Amino acid sequence: MYDGIIIGAGPNGLLCAAYLAKAGQKILLLERRFEMGGGLCSEHVTIPTFIHNTHAIYMPMVDYAPFFDDFHTEMTEVYDLAFVHPDPVMTLSLLDGRTLSVFNDLERTAASIARFSEKDATTYRKAMPRFKEYVDLFIAPATYAPPHPAMEAMAKMQAHEIGREIQALQPLSPRAIIEELFENEHVRTLFLYAATMWGLDYDLEGLGFLVPLYLNRASAYRLVKGGTHHLAHLMSKTIYKNGGMIIGPKPVSKIILENGRAVGAETEDGYSYRAKKFVISSLNHHQTFLDLVGEDHLDGEFVTRIKDWQWEKHSLFHVHLALTETPAFKIGPDNPDVNGALIHLFGFEGYRELLDHLASMKDGELVDAGFNCCFPTLHDPSQAPPGKHTGLISCHAPYHLARDGGAEAWYDIRDEIADMVMARLSRYVTNVNDDTVMWRYITTPKDIHNKFVDMYQGSYKQGAYTPLQMGYLRPNEQCSEYATPIKDLYLCGSCTYPGGTILLANGYNAANRIAEDHGIAKWWTKPASVVRAEELGLL
Repeated sequence: MYDGIIIGAGPNGLLCAAYLAKAGQKILLLERRFEMGGGLCSEHVTIPTFIHNTHAIYMPMVDYAPFFDDFHTEMTEVYDLAFVHPDPVMTLSLLDGRTLSVFNDLERTAASIARFSEKDATTYRKAMPRFKEYVDLFIAPATYAPPHPAMEAMAKMQAHEIGREIQALQPLSPRAIIEELFENEHVRTLFLYAATMWGLDYDLEGLGFLVPLYLNRASAYRLVKGGTHHLAHLMSKTIYKNGGMIIGPKPVSKIILENGRAVGAETEDGYSYRAKKFVISSLNHHQTFLDLVGEDHLDGEFVTRIKDWQWEKHSLFHVHLALTETPAFKIGPDNPDVNGALIHLFGFEGYRELLDHLASMKDGELVDAGFNCCFPTLHDPSQAPPGKHTGLISCHAPYHLARDGGAEAWYDIRDEIADMVMARLSRYVTNVNDDTVMWRYITTPKDIHNKFVDMYQGSYKQGAYTPLQMGYLRPNEQCSEYATPIKDLYLCGSCTYPGGTILLANGYNAANRIAEDHGIAKWWTKPASVVRAEELGLL
């Protein structure tokens, strides 16, 4: 008998388990796959000893997530968690030899922008410190605190200058914000890509507050040294150290209910596991309620709300490369902006190319367009043998293709699309060819759907970002604070507030709610940033 059972050992399940296990709870995680970690996966998918981060790679919130302070001793002193923060973080390369880069330093970024537009450089110098205030005082603290109902949240925001400025951006689309800020097409290209990199619809109105966050994060992305999965591995060590257990492969077939209360989970092999206090699902709410709980145990209106959920219209297409030699950049081979960059934007020679690319995905089309690219071993040589390198091409791509077969057509065209993006890459990196590419591994949106079943239709955030699927409405009012209509059943996946990517927030917020509901003494304290936001009246 366990105190709590967590379904799914992805990043949020692991995070929630780490907090609760250290709080003295006997925790069991049931994981469908042979390996825990979910999207925190690093694998030998090309050649042994070449480490490829096959899903999550760019860590966006390392400098804000409470986990890294709360588990600092375990992660960095007992174990060996470390991050690499390259500079520049993001570089747009053009075939005429020019580069536009986002550095850790504001002035270096502004100087790079000034090569394209002095006016845009001045705008950047003015806007980005204010955007950082938005993130420091509200957006980041709000990420690691439960959401408020819309009217309550609006009232709090209206009472503070920062809140009013953020609310003024709220109705605007990312495209509208970027075009209002910047005039040069290349500057617009870089920053609209940064604002939509994680699936935010470029023309969608109502989520403008996310744009300052994504522009701020463009200078903050990091790599996990040793590979993304290393973070999951160390989280699991902490769970084991505190008496928790992870079992896999153990696909859950049913959440066990007694008198309307969640008391355990049954797995596909017929085993049942009991929980004295709570059951937590890190799966999406479709799987949790429709598949594991069953509609017979749910209110009809609640079921309708779940079925109305929208998945992202686009997913990701990846090509992982094992390379025999160091990438040779055609654009300014001696340019440190290129050689030192973490994230390269290749293939967007003009703003219209990016807009056409983003628009085409809504129609299920694939155009020969740009992408972001990374060579992790330039920054962390441990991820490949000496002298060898890994590469990643990451493209936005639709799950449902506008051709015969729809999503199933990915099986037929995967190599065709990989050839297309590699041909475009070769215009910017001269030595990516048959002589230097030892092996390649392709991941399509259909593969994401098959590999990570909670990422339905390749929906890597467990659901689209729309005004009606964010904040207190994610996934709905009855589950917005991690508890659900089923007593002692909780959610902690990306379908909950604040959403997807490796924020390390959902599992943290769920652990707080569970501790409060069940009288579990918290060994951790409220983050100082959250306390400050509360004192300012923003939270």
